[in-house]
Amino acid sequence: MLQGHAGHVQAVALDEEASRVLSAGDDRIVRDWGLNSHELVRAYFSHTRAVHGIALSATSGRLFSGSADGTV
Repeated sequence: MLQGHAGHVQAVALDEEASRVLSAGDDRIVRDWGLNSHELVRAYFSHTRAVHGIALSATSGRLFSGSADGTV
């Protein structure tokens, strides 16, 4: 089990190799988890309101997130 968000988790994305999962939620943080280690790899603190959507590009591996603050 992956623990760490304060509040509700609003979005989850899995990479193509199924080696990492990203989660985002009410705490405004996008978290990048290693599925093999079950540990937090990185946290992104770029939004000022809840994050409602996340996606990973299949070609570049880039992370995209959309927030209630109106930013992507």
